[in-house]
Amino acid sequence: MIRVGFLVLLCAGALAKPAVTPTQESTAAYMDTAAYMDTAANSPTYQPTLPPSYQHTYPPNYPPTYPPNYPPNYPPNYPPNYPPNYPPIHPPNYPPTYPPTYPPTYPPNYPPTYPPTYSDTCSSITLMEDFDLLSYLGGWFVVAKYAYDGNMYSRCIEVDRSQTENDDGSFNAELTEVSVSSGIESTLDGVATFDEFEAKYTTHYEGVDGTKEHLILYTDYKNVAIQLNCHDKEVDGLNNVFILARQQYLESKYLDDVWKILDDNQLSGVAMYFEDWESCPSKTC
Repeated sequence: MIRVGFLVLLCAGALAKPAVTPTQESTAAYMDTAAYMDTAANSPTYQPTLPPSYQHTYPPNYPPTYPPNYPPNYPPNYPPNYPPNYPPIHPPNYPPTYPPTYPPTYPPNYPPTYPPTYSDTCSSITLMEDFDLLSYLGGWFVVAKYAYDGNMYSRCIEVDRSQTENDDGSFNAELTEVSVSSGIESTLDGVATFDEFEAKYTTHYEGVDGTKEHLILYTDYKNVAIQLNCHDKEVDGLNNVFILARQQYLESKYLDDVWKILDDNQLSGVAMYFEDWESCPSKTC
């Protein structure tokens, strides 16, 4: 009886305790191992063990090839090519096209071609607009001119341009003047060639080298005209102004217009010499 009861108790205890499956046991063991490894990795003394085949080569490809290939293509070509193209060609080509043309051209294109062109030398000058050539032709007396020394060699100047056009488009011109030194009157024959589009013309007289350019700043055709010789070589390359009149004397009422035109063209700062036609030989009224 006693043995039977003891066996009954053992069976009851076994039935009361739950059975542990193999899967649960494996999971518990894995969790314990992971916790251990996590703790070990955070330990200051943790040193992972690398696979035997994984070992860093330090430094790479050690020992190096000796001697090292430094610098490239060593030794270099000696001596070095310094400075380039050394030694230089002697004497050096300095300045270019040595020796230079002497004396140098200063200013450029010097001496200038005479007469100078209007656009290059008197860009601040305003020529008369709507110029009527045929009305301008005929006889004019020089009643005043700039008081330059170069203008004082002759006086009593009169110019007459024919109103008949030549085959080449020019007009015959005649200039008479009196020499200040000898008192002798002389006459020059030549031609005047007018610009087709502007109030300017050139003259060429027999026995006189070159031509001269004249710019017409103003005229009323019947009484007065203002003529400019731009950078006149006869007066040291200065602008040269002449006041012309149809008669030997110009009435004062026309001078107001003359001074205004000169002032507008910045030509009023030079003294003006007025001709005394009563004292001109053979030109007395």
